[in-house]
Amino acid sequence: MNTSKHLFFVRHAPTESNLSGVWRCGKEDPILSDSTDRVTRAALLVSDFRCTVILSSEMLRAVQTAAMISEASGIKVKGTMAEFNERACGAIDGLTYDGIYEKFGFHMDTILTEKLDSVPGAETLSEFRSRVLLGIEKVLTCSDQNICIVTHGGVMALLIRLFGNRTERMRFPNCSVLPVDYDNSSGESTFTVRPLIV
Repeated sequence: MNTSKHLFFVRHAPTESNLSGVWRCGKEDPILSDSTDRVTRAALLVSDFRCTVILSSEMLRAVQTAAMISEASGIKVKGTMAEFNERACGAIDGLTYDGIYEKFGFHMDTILTEKLDSVPGAETLSEFRSRVLLGIEKVLTCSDQNICIVTHGGVMALLIRLFGNRTERMRFPNCSVLPVDYDNSSGESTFTVRPLIV
């Protein structure tokens, strides 16, 4: 395993659900809205960071965004990884913020809330955390050193909580980029989260 890697997590392009305030966390993928400018900017960043491969979650909005970034940058998409799918939200899928409160009695201020654990069909925060960490372990075995991963806001928020020691609520604009550096040259694995690029 290389002693250092640079991972660049990109939130997928905007969807119609993003714009209308509807939570879509399950496998039913919403339609991407017009996002050419944002995707082009993300592609330029990925190129500037000298990424040699693109991975994505297996959710359609991420797969489509990865394909668009690949077309704009010339960097090959290697495949999909379910480990970087958005947190499954069960019965809140398709509801607005107000609808979630009316049906379940809590404000969905972050997808990392433990209140979601009790929602039917939802993935617990512990399960989500274990899944994403497994994905990180798999990525670190890749031969590529600079890797672009197209994913979701919940995954990026979790990475900041785990590796950036930050718990405050953050917004992740569509096509924003979160760089995460990995190093084990000292014999101890360390992750450094760099500032979000929007």
